[in-house]
Amino acid sequence: MVKPYFILGCIKLGPRILFSRLTWMRRYSKHPEKTPIEIRYKKVRDLLIRCINALRFDIKVHHLEYLSDHQESFLGISNHRSFFDPVFYIYLSERPVSFVAKKETSKIPFVSTIIKSIDGIFIDRDDVLHQLQLFKQIGERLKKNDLSYFVFAEGTRMKYPDQLKTLPYKDGALKPAYWAEKDIIFASTHGSHLVTMKKPKGFKKRNIAIEFHQPLKYQDFKDKPTTQVMPMIEKITNENIAKLAQENNSRNLK
Repeated sequence: MVKPYFILGCIKLGPRILFSRLTWMRRYSKHPEKTPIEIRYKKVRDLLIRCINALRFDIKVHHLEYLSDHQESFLGISNHRSFFDPVFYIYLSERPVSFVAKKETSKIPFVSTIIKSIDGIFIDRDDVLHQLQLFKQIGERLKKNDLSYFVFAEGTRMKYPDQLKTLPYKDGALKPAYWAEKDIIFASTHGSHLVTMKKPKGFKKRNIAIEFHQPLKYQDFKDKPTTQVMPMIEKITNENIAKLAQENNSRNLK
């Protein structure tokens, strides 16, 4: 059964989420251009921090300094296990970050409003030309240096809970970093898929583990093709997912 603290957290958050959606969230999502991204992002982040704390997720982060110490906009790359993944990255980043989400997400209440409020982008995974246009749009936004973007390079969410290896990363997801001449920050994550599972196999509670890796400086990869850079990112990510899974199991034995 679903953990009682998860249910109580949802009940506790319900009125605040409803109030936020009816007031500033609706305004920000419909007319984001009227409010600076820093203000919109802070409002969204404050709400999501409350959500994380109320639901009592146990988040352990390795090398957060790779994210927090980075002063310019960047392109983020991560594996994708749950619709909660963007929430954890917003929770961890004081500087505004947004996301590329599949177009179907635009129809999900609350989630779509949050994404629109922080200038998220909805992508059609079946339309290559549309993807190219949106990646160029992301590159142009990165140049402004007021917002970073995370892309889930698998192209879809991993749907097999017991599988630790990612789906193949799509190297085209790196294009915005090349066009904008920005660094790449990538991370491995494990545990987010357990958030809504009734009986998380082998886990007593919802442990989330995230590890940020040494950022890739633009000067170091600018002359390399994406087909060379992305496999390296995928390899490091997969090596660390296995380590994070083992860590999550160990945390439950203490």
